[in-house]
Amino acid sequence: ELPIFHGNDHPLVLDNLESLLQAQDAQGHYLPGFEEYGVLLRRVAETEHQSCLLLTSRERLPEFEDLEEQQAPVHSLRLGGLETEACEQLLEQREASGTEDERARLVALYTGNPLALKIVAESIVDLFSGEIGTFLEQGEAIFSTMRDLLEVQFARLTAQEQALLIWLAIVREPLAVESLLKVFAFPADEKLVKEALVALHRRSLVEYGRQQDTYSLQSVVQQYVVEVLIERSCEQIQGGMLDYLITYALEQANVKEYVRQTQTRLIVAPILLLLRSI
Repeated sequence: ELPIFHGNDHPLVLDNLESLLQAQDAQGHYLPGFEEYGVLLRRVAETEHQSCLLLTSRERLPEFEDLEEQQAPVHSLRLGGLETEACEQLLEQREASGTEDERARLVALYTGNPLALKIVAESIVDLFSGEIGTFLEQGEAIFSTMRDLLEVQFARLTAQEQALLIWLAIVREPLAVESLLKVFAFPADEKLVKEALVALHRRSLVEYGRQQDTYSLQSVVQQYVVEVLIERSCEQIQGGMLDYLITYALEQANVKEYVRQTQTRLIVAPILLLLRSI
């Protein structure tokens, strides 16, 4: 049975609701046995009552499109980064210190994401005596807790969605669908690519670029995906397979020079270093 709430002092909060959705499913279907959560959402949205239901999710739930279009009392808010002042307070509370420029660079690196800033601030205090500048010099943007979160999200994606993230991480610039289709090593269906990009945006893994109809990655997501690319490329080469070398251009010839140099430094050089050590 579905619960009935009386009074406006009894809100229900459901956190991390994406854990109820199927992995490798761009449409956002529920896991077997959890379909009645969708019934609950519709009942709360369409039934007159004095309570409320608050949800948090890294993935947009399938019911929202229909419920919001019906002008039901349902509203979704896509959370962006914290404002500068709030980021400053968060860093100060965790005793991570630095110059104004260093603090601004740190906030920009994590696009004001409060969870990411909390994790990195604690690591800066533990590993770098609270010095933001020292942390920025060593260039590591992802720590174990954050890497675990991204690993779970990445594992939930379809093969096509993972491939799109890898290509965006390689190219390192916002791209439109037409441009993405041109860099693929093999022909891809434009309709399926567009659907995959929508699904990735719904999962908060890609962002819309400043130019219309372009897509890009946050710096932390980009670094994680590059790590995956390096690790899997090395594993395949060790095993005598060439899938990643055939599918992805680790260094592109026909791109801006600074992009090619970045690809050499952040992708090709680490792969060669790992292979030499093996």
